Amino acid sequence: MIYFSEQFLEARSNKIEYNGSIIHRFFRFDKPGEYIFRFKFISSNSNLNQAIVIFYGNLIGKIVLEDKDVSKDKNVFSRIVFYEDTAPKQIDLKIKVDGGYLTICNGSDSDGTKCFCHTLSFGCAMKVEEIGENHFKFYCNDYENDDDFDDLIFELEIIKT
Repeated sequence: MIYFSEQFLEARSNKIEYNGSIIHRFFRFDKPGEYIFRFKFISSNSNLNQAIVIFYGNLIGKIVLEDKDVSKDKNVFSRIVFYEDTAPKQIDLKIKVDGGYLTICNGSDSDGTKCFCHTLSFGCAMKVEEIGENHFKFYCNDYENDDDFDDLIFELEIIKT
């Protein structure tokens, strides 16, 4: 099997068709406004510690977690990583988008140290199901070279405030 990261590069797209399904490299959000992003871990089926990853280096705006602005010190690779083994089952982020965008994807910890999160590379990819208005379920494949899309399953509900 060809790694999904190579298939995305070959297609010159962050979305491909694979075995009759649309596969995404990431989920991008760029609608101006104020929101609550409610993430819920549903399940995982991997030997690796799974994570929800939010890249915000291209965001013009603000991200608040538990009354703390987590987006104030940023660079192009700024990200928030919520590992399934330590994060709460549900995470609410207050997000203000004045411009730019957020990138949401899955990641995994291959060596158990949480020093390096594999994301957007090798086998990383997601199936995205819209289960309601601004409510999505993500079926994720981690960096291993397979196509089971059950390594991490999580939901995101985007609530306009």
